[in-house]
Formats: sequence, structure tokens, C-alpha cells
Amino acid sequence: MNRNTKRFWTILGAFSVTGLAVAACSSDNSTDTGGGASGGSGGKASAGSGGKAAAGSGGKASAGSGGNASGGTATNGGGGNTGGGAAGEAPSGGAAGEAPGGGGTGGSVIGKLCADDSKCTPGICVDSLCAAAECATTPDCTDGKTCTAGRCVACTTASVTFTYTPENAASPPTEVFLTGNFTGDQNKDWQPATAAQMMTKGTDGKFTVSISLAPGTYFYKFVRYFNGTHTAVPASWTHDITNPKVSSDGNGDVNSVALTSCQGFVAPECQADTDCSGGKVCTNLSCVAPCTSGSCSADMECGAHGRCIPSTCAHTFSYTGSVASVNVAGDFQTPNAWDPLAAAWGLAQLTPGNWEGTFAVPAGAHEYKLVLNGDNWILDPAAPNNGNNSTLTQVCGGAAGAGGSN
Repeated sequence: MNRNTKRFWTILGAFSVTGLAVAACSSDNSTDTGGGASGGSGGKASAGSGGKAAAGSGGKASAGSGGNASGGTATNGGGGNTGGGAAGEAPSGGAAGEAPGGGGTGGSVIGKLCADDSKCTPGICVDSLCAAAECATTPDCTDGKTCTAGRCVACTTASVTFTYTPENAASPPTEVFLTGNFTGDQNKDWQPATAAQMMTKGTDGKFTVSISLAPGTYFYKFVRYFNGTHTAVPASWTHDITNPKVSSDGNGDVNSVALTSCQGFVAPECQADTDCSGGKVCTNLSCVAPCTSGSCSADMECGAHGRCIPSTCAHTFSYTGSVASVNVAGDFQTPNAWDPLAAAWGLAQLTPGNWEGTFAVPAGAHEYKLVLNGDNWILDPAAPNNGNNSTLTQVCGGAAGAGGSN
């Protein structure tokens, strides 16, 4: 080798040490940690761990761990900016990169510091840290709550629609109003004709109105006006015949009971045994296991259809007076409580002015009235009363008696 040739290779070797050469002629440059060829760790070639070529760990090519190409900043490198770099910016593997696959600012936001939910999408901010959303839709929530922006929250009010279906479609009322204990204010509740609770008649003949109510239990009725408006004709009150849940109003009739949630009316679990499965029976609008002999309380007995029913025994009612008819109406009547015209509950006139009837009445405390001539409701003169209704405490096993207790 002449002087000029030797000088050339010396200069070229120096350049490869600093990582600028493309390929070294020396056979041991392929594994040299500072070489510039394909095996050098500091060269620019494909295998240098610190070079810029494909395999350099600090280079710019595809396999370098700290370079800018596919292994540094590119695909496979541990410290590059694309797929394989430990601190890279591209999708698949950088531990501190900016892209979704493994970058520090990509991926899940769970656990990040936050001031509000906007920093945690699609999650929520809880105690200054991003957390997963509590719900996606309202069915994901419990306790009557509703799903709002990923959180299960208790609603303050909900729109509840009430519907009145005329008993006689051929002769519907002119106006219908909803009334009930909706506000808790005795001066505002149970008003017969409140404008905000006037019902609108639809093309199907039904009357509806929607009002805003907090979740809870309410009692209500419909107030009807036939052949005229509420300013011209008397009111006719009735409960909701389509709602099976009722409660005594203390005046010889019943109120309908509305259970409401954030979603409006809460439908009963069942209205008949056919609504239940697994051998359960419908009792008080809920599906329950059928009773067995001895499983009911002392004043109850297991009925033929698997429900605990009040033990029944006879009670004799009587009335003295010159009237055309006498009926008993009370909370113990079946199938319809407080029915003033039920033929099965009519007293017989034994002698002129002396009326008497003996009927099966369940054990327990009851309220009732006598109905004279079909529409005159009176307290039973032979029984105690609570100011509104006559009272009867039925104790089965004793002799049938006239008046309040048996």
C-alpha cells in the first residue's frame, strides 16, 4: 500500500469512529461499537448501534435503538421516534412517545390528573383523577337514577303522563282534570279543576296530561264534567280504572296510587299469575313464592292459588228504617271494594223496616258504610266509627254479631 492509499484509509477510519462513514473496509468494523459500517454501534450504516443506518442502536435507520430511522426514530429501535423506539413518537412501541400504542401521552387517560370531565373523555373526573364512566345508558344505573354524562345521578323531577279512558266511549265527559296530592300543600292539592292539570282529549278518545313530579308515591283521581264545562256542571270524581294499585280514601271510595321514578311511572311487576315465572304467584302486584300450609300469619290462611288470604268468617249487619234498599260497602268487599250496588252485599228486609244480612268478612280491622236507596251513604248506627266510616274488627272463631265487632 503506497502512502496516499494508507492515508486515505486512515482518514476513512477516523470518520467511521465519529459515526459518519457509510461502510468500513476493515473486517472487524462489522462489530465495532464505534464503527460506521453495518455492524458498528456508532456508525450510520444499517447495523450500527449508535449510527444512523438501519440497525444502529443510536442511529437513524431501521434497527437502531436511539436513531432517527426505523429502529431509532423509526420502526424497531429502543429510543427512536417511530414503531420500536423506547422513547419514540410513532404508534407501536415507544414508552415515552406521543402516539397511541405505547406513548406517554397516548392510550388510556385513567389515573391522570384532571380538573373536570373534559380532560377525561370518555371517562369522568373523580377526586381530581380520571376514572371510568359509571354508565353508558340509564339501564346501567340502579335505585331509580338516570345516566347523565357518564354518571348515575338522582333526578329531581320527571315528566309523568296520566291517562283517563272513558268508561263509556259513546258518552265521554266534556272535560277531565287530574287531581291528587302532588305538591304536599293542602291548599293546592286535590283541587277539582286546576288549569295545569286539565287533560287533553286525543283522537283515540282518551284524555292525557303530563306533569313534573319528583320520584315517589302519589295518590290521585280524575275529575270529570259531563255535558258541560267545569264552570257549569257538577264534578264527578273517579279513580283510575286502568291502574290496579289503589288505596282507601277514607271516605268510602279509593284513590289510585302512582309510583314514579326518573323514567316516569313504575309499572307493577305483575297483575296476574301469568305475568310471573318459576312457579311464583302475583301478590300485591309482585311475584312471590306460593304459600304453604302453616306459612301464613295467624289471621291468614293459604288460599287455593298459593296466596295468603285473610281467614274469613261470618258477620251480620242490620239496619232499621223505612227505605227501598240497604247495601253494605266497605274495604272487605271482593272483587271490588267499596261497591255500593253489589247485589251480593244487599241486606234483606225481614219485616217492614227491619233489614239484615250475614256475609263472609276477612279477619282484621275494616271500614265500611251502609248505602240506602243506592246513593245515600251513612254510618252504621249500630257500629262504632272513626268520623268518616263505620269500623269493624273481625275476629274469626267467635259468633257472628251485629254491629262493629264480631
